Amino acid sequence: MAKERKYGKWGEEDMERAMTAFRNGDADLNEVARIYSVPKATLRSRLLGTNVHAKGSKQRFGHCTDLDSEMERDLVSHILELESHLFGITRADLQILAFQIAEANGIPNRFKNGKAGKKWYYGFMARHSELSLRQPEATSAARALRFSRERVNEFFDVLTRLLDEYQFPPNNIFNMDESGFSTVHRPQKIMAQ
Repeated sequence: MAKERKYGKWGEEDMERAMTAFRNGDADLNEVARIYSVPKATLRSRLLGTNVHAKGSKQRFGHCTDLDSEMERDLVSHILELESHLFGITRADLQILAFQIAEANGIPNRFKNGKAGKKWYYGFMARHSELSLRQPEATSAARALRFSRERVNEFFDVLTRLLDEYQFPPNNIFNMDESGFSTVHRPQKIMAQ
């Protein structure tokens, strides 16, 4: 049987009343927390103002993100910019980049071993649904370098000329590799839109 969650059972009104009662000296911290059914540690941190992300009675659950929302937006823009230049980054690259951003900006973080953890990664992906992890199509370097509008138009001009000249049906067109050796690498999954 699943254990019932005990987080977030209190409301903002309960916390506000508990804070007011404690400040008025109606009861000590333990008793106020029990009367208004609010967590004692949360009540204490709200009264002392030690939680910089959740002030007063406003509810906020879980850890704060290690990078602020503006930095995360910049990171998303950077990922999409790289991807638009056909240079996608992997999940591991993203985790290392997040660590480097935090270190360069002197941001206190929970990252270890020179990279952000799995929980940060999954949270980041949940906060930014415009990103997804994709498997890119394997493409040889030679093909990527020769791919241009002029080359594509040249190919279709030749194809049209041959179809007109020989009148063979389209189902008889095959893509044949001159060699039996593959020059295509198998890429890792990258961040993409």
